[in-house]
Amino acid sequence: MSWLDVLFPVPCAGCPVVGAPVCEGCLQSLAGEAVPAWPDPRPSGLPPPWAVARYESEVRAIVLAYKERAAVGLARALAPPLAAAIRAAAGRAPDVVVVPVPASAAAIRARGDDVTDLVVRRAVRQARRDGVHAHVVRALRHTRRVADSAGLDASARAANLAGAFAVRSGAAGAIGTRPAIVADDVITTGTTIAEAARALRAAGVEVRGAATIAATQRHTPAWSRGPGSSGLLGGRPNGATVGRHG
Repeated sequence: MSWLDVLFPVPCAGCPVVGAPVCEGCLQSLAGEAVPAWPDPRPSGLPPPWAVARYESEVRAIVLAYKERAAVGLARALAPPLAAAIRAAAGRAPDVVVVPVPASAAAIRARGDDVTDLVVRRAVRQARRDGVHAHVVRALRHTRRVADSAGLDASARAANLAGAFAVRSGAAGAIGTRPAIVADDVITTGTTIAEAARALRAAGVEVRGAATIAATQRHTPAWSRGPGSSGLLGGRPNGATVGRHG
């Protein structure tokens, strides 16, 4: 620990513990193997989605800090679970392309960058170190402005996003015959990923699956295996709670 850490202790982005941008307890909430994260109801055209963590409590706080408060240093903590989801979505495919869901122009102006793209690129580097032959292709673009989806139900989100994405010129050729994995930070209703997959398929791209860091609990009943599990299928190890793992 440096003297700067002593004078200006860094609070964890997920809980009140100080000493690191993400404490060890919160890192455990982002650990584990990716599992299927099908939403219920399931939007038409949604490719098989994978996620590691539940989008709640400390995980939600970390993701929001990364996205909304420009805490880009948190990408180091968020990349490993996304890499695990990419590995799961890739399966035994010898070569895959990872396509990030693009941020809107308004989000980029507000945050200074496409922060989802940043964490996707870091996650793909991790996945490659883990043996997945993967490359990032920024294949998608927005075709129009969409309303803020916060608070919208599944049908309203689908209507809001219909036709919102298209494939960039030349991107389908860059992908070629390789299967694509759509990558995003969180899956809620699945409509954003389904729309991204629709645009890719319309350009002749095979969409193999989707990879996300976390998923909301509007999903398959196989979410919980009880205490002691990590990541999506359980809470903190050994029943630890937010703010009590220091």
